[in-house]
Amino acid sequence: MIRFHRLIAVGLVLLLSGCQRTAQVAADPLVIKELDALYTAVTARSPELLQASRSRLQKLYDTKHLERPAYQRLSRDIQQAEQGEWKAAAESLYRFMRAQRKPPN
Repeated sequence: MIRFHRLIAVGLVLLLSGCQRTAQVAADPLVIKELDALYTAVTARSPELLQASRSRLQKLYDTKHLERPAYQRLSRDIQQAEQGEWKAAAESLYRFMRAQRKPPN
């Protein structure tokens, strides 16, 4: 019986973890352009470029070009870079960018 409960618990974890998808931004060329600029700022380890990108992302969010889940996700990566964790931030951004799907034509 315990084995059955473990199997159910593992199944639920797998099911729930599969339901979480990366926020999509690929439909908006302005956001894609800014995502590229943010990745450049992080890989260049440039605090100045990072701050400029943060400001532009804020404007995109304020003007509804960038949805809240994506904005929060990118903000975490920016904070990570600001704390000196440049490599981890770059890796996270890379995964986010790779998870983007082209919108249907």
